[in-house]
Amino acid sequence: MCSGQRQHHRNEEAKREANRQAVAFENALKEREKANMAIVESLKPKYTPPPASSGASMMDKQGVQRKRTRKSSVIDASKGVASLRIPLNTGGSSGYGPNMG
Repeated sequence: MCSGQRQHHRNEEAKREANRQAVAFENALKEREKANMAIVESLKPKYTPPPASSGASMMDKQGVQRKRTRKSSVIDASKGVASLRIPLNTGGSSGYGPNMG
């Protein structure tokens, strides 16, 4: 055999060995991936409880509310606490005198 053929055979054998190592590495990666998936599955809970109820019904109007207009805000304010105020009489023409003090 001449030296050119020997070199060629060495190169071919090196290619085969590199291919074997690449296949072995891929197989090791696949096995590691299977082991990782088994670990993930073992860490998952076996039973998932139903979601906790908040006590609010879906039919209540407590959810999303419409934006209030300025007019409706003024009307509602006049119906609320402001309507309970006692007007202050400072001694006008009623003749009864001031209701202060």
